[in-house]
Amino acid sequence: MYPQAAEKPDIREFTAEVTAIEDNTVQLSETYFYPASGGQPADRGTISGVTVEMVAKSDGSIIHHLRSEPELAVGDTVTGRIDDTFRVYCMRAHSASHTLYGAARTLFNELGYGGFEITPEKIRVDLSTEDAVDAADVVELERLTNQAIWDSRPVSWREVPVSEAQNNENIAFNTQTEEGVMTDQSAVRLVEIKGWDIAACGGTHVSNTIEIGPVTVLNRS
Repeated sequence: MYPQAAEKPDIREFTAEVTAIEDNTVQLSETYFYPASGGQPADRGTISGVTVEMVAKSDGSIIHHLRSEPELAVGDTVTGRIDDTFRVYCMRAHSASHTLYGAARTLFNELGYGGFEITPEKIRVDLSTEDAVDAADVVELERLTNQAIWDSRPVSWREVPVSEAQNNENIAFNTQTEEGVMTDQSAVRLVEIKGWDIAACGGTHVSNTIEIGPVTVLNRS
C-alpha cells in the first residue's frame, strides 16, 4: 500500500485519531505525512503542535517519531500539519529526477536506474550505461531536462498489476528499492510524465513539469 501523501500530495493539514502510542512515537488512523523511503526523505511538520522528527514505515504501518513525548491517549483526535516548504521542495526534486532520467533515456543506450537521493542542497540520481559520458553529454542532459520542464508536461500517477509493469519495457524500476516492483505486491504505482518518462514510484510529485523550475546538472561520477 502506498502512502496517502503520494496520492494526495497537496494536503497540508488533516485530522486523525491516535491508534497507538509508544514513548515518542505515534500511529494515526490516517496520515498525510510522507514516510522516508526510496531516497525521498520524510515530511516535516507537527502533530497537535509537537514537532515531527521522523516518519518511517514499519510492518506496514506509518510511525511518527516526535521530538518529545506527547500528552496524548489512544482515541484522541489530533491535527497534523505538514511543512509546506519542504514538501514542495521534495515534490519538485522527485519530479526533477524523473525528468532527468527521461532525458538520459534519449542520450544513452542500455540505461539502468539505480535509485536517487534527495538532500536539502541537491539531488543525486544513480544511472548506469555502457556509454562513455563526457562533459558535453552533461550539458546536453541538462538542456533536455529543462526543455521537458518548459514544455509543461502533465505528471500523473496510477496503479497497475505488477505483471503489467514487469512486461512493459518502457517502465523504469529498481527491484532493490521500495519504489520498485516488490515480490509481495499485487500492484505497482506508476508515475508518468506525459510523452517523456514512466517509472515505478511511490513518492510525491508535482502535477506539471513547469512546477519544477530550472534544473542544473552539477557533476557526474
